[in-house]
Amino acid sequence: RKDNMITKDMIHKDSIEGNYFADNNAVKLDYQNGTIETVLFCDEKEFAEHTAEALNILYNLNNDGIELKQQASKQKG
Repeated sequence: RKDNMITKDMIHKDSIEGNYFADNNAVKLDYQNGTIETVLFCDEKEFAEHTAEALNILYNLNNDGIELKQQASKQKG
C-alpha cells in the first residue's frame, strides 16, 4: 500500500548523508580516522550514488533511527 511507503523526499537530508559515499562507480566507507575502504563496485556511477545513500540511511536507521519530514513538522506544530 502506498500509505505505508517511505520515499526519499520524506527523509531528512541528514539521514541520507553519512560515511558512505560514491567515487565514480565505487562505493566507499570513510572511517573518519584517515582510512577509506572500498565497499563495492557498481556498473554505473548513478547506481553507486544511490547505493551509498541507501547504506547511509540503513546505518542511521540502525544506530539512531531516522526522522521523517512529516513527523518533524507534526512535532513542531
